[in-house]
Amino acid sequence: MSLLGIDIGTTGCKAVVFSLAGKPLAKSYRDYEILSEKEGYAELNSFEVWDKIMDTIRDVAILTTDDPIQCLQNTS
Repeated sequence: MSLLGIDIGTTGCKAVVFSLAGKPLAKSYRDYEILSEKEGYAELNSFEVWDKIMDTIRDVAILTTDDPIQCLQNTS
């Protein structure tokens, strides 16, 4: 059994899979564009962010088939 942690940040997201002993087994990172149409404003395209989150999850899930992910950990 392994655990999946997801970090959704301002400029990108990452997913890391850990063994129960705390050893990192796989990681993936994707960055996304910050939209700034007006000075002093910053936005993210939520559809792009969601797609990148799903990409990172797919990446690490493929890399951990010998120790499949059984739990998603909320680290906030």
